[in-house]
Amino acid sequence: MQDLWSLPSMKEPRELLERALASRRLPPTWLVAGPEGSGSWALGMALAQALLCTKPTPWGCGKCPSCHRVLSFSHSDLLLIFPFPTGGGSGKAKTNFQQEYAEALFEAKRESAFNPVSDLPGFELRNRYIPVERVTELLNWAGLKPSEGARKVAFIFEPERFVSTVTDKLLKLTEEPPADTTLILVSHRHDLLPPTVRSRSRLVRTLRAGPRQLEAFLVRAGHSAPAAAAAARQSRGLVEYALGTVERESEGNREEEALALLSGLLSGSGGAFTALTEWQWKGAREKVVSYLDVWALLVRDVACAPVSGAVLATPVGGLAGRLSGLADPRRADSALKEIRRTQRALGTNVHLGVALTALSSRLGQWGLGAEPPASLWKDSQFV
Repeated sequence: MQDLWSLPSMKEPRELLERALASRRLPPTWLVAGPEGSGSWALGMALAQALLCTKPTPWGCGKCPSCHRVLSFSHSDLLLIFPFPTGGGSGKAKTNFQQEYAEALFEAKRESAFNPVSDLPGFELRNRYIPVERVTELLNWAGLKPSEGARKVAFIFEPERFVSTVTDKLLKLTEEPPADTTLILVSHRHDLLPPTVRSRSRLVRTLRAGPRQLEAFLVRAGHSAPAAAAAARQSRGLVEYALGTVERESEGNREEEALALLSGLLSGSGGAFTALTEWQWKGAREKVVSYLDVWALLVRDVACAPVSGAVLATPVGGLAGRLSGLADPRRADSALKEIRRTQRALGTNVHLGVALTALSSRLGQWGLGAEPPASLWKDSQFV
């Protein structure tokens, strides 16, 4: 929530919703409208959390079981309706396809409410639609009493993607909603909704943010200032696309950062050894696994360069110079085996600190000229 409210573009919708939540005079239907990527999903979900929270302030407290279930999309009084991509065949195959898509969507949104739907890998998302059976489910659900509190919330994402034959049913629900039910429509093209639906909904707009606002937002999220500035310029004021852009740029920088650290270890840099061993205290197991993948690729290419340089995935022109400690193919091969061994060890839940200590000491010794032992793993610290 703090990330959301830190954007000046959210000041007006925040104040509007706070006034309504504080007064408890709530309209039956909210329409959160804004361009895709402007944070409309995050704002709509924040409203749903506030409505279902057992201790609203007026926003959701974020601590009660109700808030946790809303944020994990498992609250029994929260119905989520969203469009599915076309495809998947028919019958059970289609059901399984839609289930896989729903799981991918929820996983992305649990990771960050700002993750754009259009970035989900493995799905063709240009022609999404909300099937007829979802409307039937919505109408049946609206007739039930809340199971936990005093209110139910239907969160409908991109209602403009309802098939045209059922929009009259949606209209009927907005005209005569049950007293204990609130509809939250989150739309990127609310101009495509029937005028009667728009007229019966309380409109809240999400707007584009300025480049400096987005840059500050990305820096607070932990990204470097240069990457944040570049992403903010490219994102057209849309927070979701700014996050997607900076993540892609960070992924591109990962290889360079990994190479710099490996080069430091091989040259005996105390700073590199410190950085590597500090990861165990930061619980950075996933980061270690990611860097080991990069190191394995780089060292493999150095080891193979004398015989297969023309077909390697990594250009080795300047690489061999930066990894000069592995100029001897035998050392490079030994380093690759050590990295692979560390990967396997971490896969069996070996303590991160033990694995990193063994790895860094070996790489440092060979980089400074020591000969790798003939029996490489016999005296390893974590065998």
